[in-house]
Amino acid sequence: MTREEKIQYVAESSHHSIDFIRRLADRNEENLDLMVNVADGLAEQSLKEQAISMS
Repeated sequence: MTREEKIQYVAESSHHSIDFIRRLADRNEENLDLMVNVADGLAEQSLKEQAISMS
């Protein structure tokens, strides 16, 4: 995933704007990687909850 794709992904997964996420990433690239990991975890948790509610 490119840097811009990561920024877009995190912004779509959160309540923050693309500009806000970009500013955080500009301060420290590790911030962006951490935010992607959190977004992945939230998506996974949501899918698990949906699967449980459907069973």
